[in-house]
Amino acid sequence: MANTSKQKGTVGETKAVKFMGSYGIKAKRKALTGSNDCGDIDVFLSEFGLEDCIFEVKTGKQTANPNRSLLGEWLRQTREESENAHCRGFLLVLRYNRSTKDADVWWDGSHGELHHMYFDDWCKRFST
Repeated sequence: MANTSKQKGTVGETKAVKFMGSYGIKAKRKALTGSNDCGDIDVFLSEFGLEDCIFEVKTGKQTANPNRSLLGEWLRQTREESENAHCRGFLLVLRYNRSTKDADVWWDGSHGELHHMYFDDWCKRFST
C-alpha cells in the first residue's frame, strides 16, 4: 500500500516546482535523504545573481490553519535542513484547499526576525 502522506508531499512539491518554473525560476525536487535531510526542493537562483536555496514543503490538512506550535516546529525543521544543505532555507506551506499562488513562504531574516510572503510574491521578488 502506498504512503498517502508521501504521495501528498510529492504532489505538493511538484506543484511548487512547476509554479516556480512559470516565473523562470529553476527548481528541482529532491529524493528523500534520511537523517541528514536537506529540504524538499533545490532552488537555483544564481542566474538572478542570488544564492541558491532550499525549500521545506508542508502540505495536507495540517496546513489548513496551523497553530503557532506547529509552525514553530516546521520552521525548526527548515533551519536544520538549511544548515545541512549549507544554504538559505525557506518554509513553503501549501495551504489545504487553497491556490498554489496563495501558499505561505516563511524565512528567517538577518537579525532573527521572521519574514512572510505569499508564494506568487516570493517568485516575483526573487525572479527579477
